[in-house]
Amino acid sequence: MMKHQERTISIIGAGALGMLFGTYSYLSGYNVQYITRRKKQASLIEEKGISVTLGDGQTVQYVPQAFACDEIKAPLVADLVLVVVKQPQLLELLPWLSNYVAPWSELLFLMNGLGHKEKVEHFLPKHTVMYGITQCGATRLSDWETMERGKGVTMIGSPQGLNPPGVQRWKNAIAPYLEIVYSDDIEAELWSKAMINACINPITALFEVPNGALITNKHLNWMMREVYEELIPLFSKVWGENHPLVSAGEALWKKVINVCQQTAENRSSMLQDIVHHRKTEIEALNGYFVHLSERYGLKLTVNQLLYKAILALEEKSTTSR
Repeated sequence: MMKHQERTISIIGAGALGMLFGTYSYLSGYNVQYITRRKKQASLIEEKGISVTLGDGQTVQYVPQAFACDEIKAPLVADLVLVVVKQPQLLELLPWLSNYVAPWSELLFLMNGLGHKEKVEHFLPKHTVMYGITQCGATRLSDWETMERGKGVTMIGSPQGLNPPGVQRWKNAIAPYLEIVYSDDIEAELWSKAMINACINPITALFEVPNGALITNKHLNWMMREVYEELIPLFSKVWGENHPLVSAGEALWKKVINVCQQTAENRSSMLQDIVHHRKTEIEALNGYFVHLSERYGLKLTVNQLLYKAILALEEKSTTSR
């Protein structure tokens, strides 16, 4: 079904970021394949193509291959497999990846939150795996349309210090459209991004406000600071007081503020999930920190309150549909 073509990338997950990164790859000369969970979405993509409006107003349209997961009967053949799904979908996807991504294929997992690294290592122990975080933002308009909502650095790396050739080729090719930086401590970067999201996303979702409101509204800003202050002792326990994540003082808080400023008009992914009656990534953010803190005898009161509040909103959202 899928014949090898030079420089092929398989995008697992055709959400907002999946379509955005697929479009960057298409513009870089890659043959793009989308693998979706729903057959309806795959059919729409093959019928209508992908349409992405970039930040400069340019709209890029192209018709890639698209397949639903259950249509795949043989291992994918691609230079790189980019997994861009949200944490709630990952656990059910990993057995599929172990069956349909050949061990010699290179995978790059690009997602928010924590906990996925352990799951990936359990299901894919023989695969070449990279992890990434991105400052790019996008809003999905439909099953085949999305809009770029901010651009920044995408950081990738491997806990084993790998720099596989397929990822390197993609990085070089995509450079005109996306800035990619290698990190020699990607796990620390994942934790840093998770803290930033834990400070911002649940508050914006609960109060239905854009990210910038967490700076302009003094009460919301106080709440965000409380989330941050609670997490510092946990970071100190896990990473040690001398690790840059902990020893840099207010540097991480400044990152939180900078993200709010740079994405002031954006609605967080968690707010969008609540509005569209989808499961959020709260388990991989505040929930992950709350559960981990119990091992160290710490109590994250504000984080636990936000965690339970988002779970309550999820439950209300699904039962009221």
